[in-house]
Amino acid sequence: MAKTEKQTVLVVDDEEAVREFLSLTLQDAGYAVVGAENGKDASEILKKPGNNIDVIVSDLMMPVMNGLELAKYNYDNNNLPFVVCTALYDTHVAINLLRYNVQDYVVKPIDNEKLFVSIVNVAAMRNIRKMLMQEEVEQSYGNVSNIKVGAKRNQILLAIDWVRRLTEGLLSARESDKFINYAHEFLINSFEHGSLKIGEDGKSTLLNNGRYEQELKKREQTCDSKISVDLAVLKNRISIKISDEGDGFDFEKYLRMSEQTLMDRLSLPNGRGIYIAAAYFDSIEYFDGGASVMLTKNFGQ
Repeated sequence: MAKTEKQTVLVVDDEEAVREFLSLTLQDAGYAVVGAENGKDASEILKKPGNNIDVIVSDLMMPVMNGLELAKYNYDNNNLPFVVCTALYDTHVAINLLRYNVQDYVVKPIDNEKLFVSIVNVAAMRNIRKMLMQEEVEQSYGNVSNIKVGAKRNQILLAIDWVRRLTEGLLSARESDKFINYAHEFLINSFEHGSLKIGEDGKSTLLNNGRYEQELKKREQTCDSKISVDLAVLKNRISIKISDEGDGFDFEKYLRMSEQTLMDRLSLPNGRGIYIAAAYFDSIEYFDGGASVMLTKNFGQ
């Protein structure tokens, strides 16, 4: 993605020393940073027109408004990528955070700055609205019910923009953002795993070593695989089918995680996106061993 300006991270923590450490680390990585000492102050920043926030990094235990309350506020009003930075391990809180589309966790104290920055980088890639604004996606879409794109990030955005345009006016702005973001999770899986052959363990290793972006660009250059997206818009229902040319994957593993499994995976830098996105759709069916997925969402009456 060709950046036209620095992306901005809202860092929320009631401890000034932690806030300064996170801010300096992100600034060194090329981000602009805005700070807030609790969720209430953060929500006031998010309410301001033109706040230009791209990602939220937040502690959980804070006075006035805690991190869970801020995550809910963000989910209901902004739907920005949200990274939890905490020393708290609590099953109930973690499951509630997943319901608010929070899948990125950094455990305090931070002893791997590269990993922290990598997680924020991946979260920033989920800001679909900002990415569409910055990427040139004005291309011919062809058939109104199907689009086939290459395994390139800008092509994934082309597919997302195509879905957005075809569903424009059918959904409220807030619901459209959620639908697009959750569909994007499955497109990213087709892109990373199905096309570029980056599995879960491989992605974790790359993120831990701070090499994820580099490897992604390298594999893009030599990949000629295609991803197909079919869209069916019926009364009060939208179905989207995403298919790649890969060998599939163990999708059951991600659809039926127990609460304990989710807790055990909090220390990993990835591996929760499909679970969260699948919970949003009313129906999900996999075909071809996981190389194709059909997602259906019902709206209204």
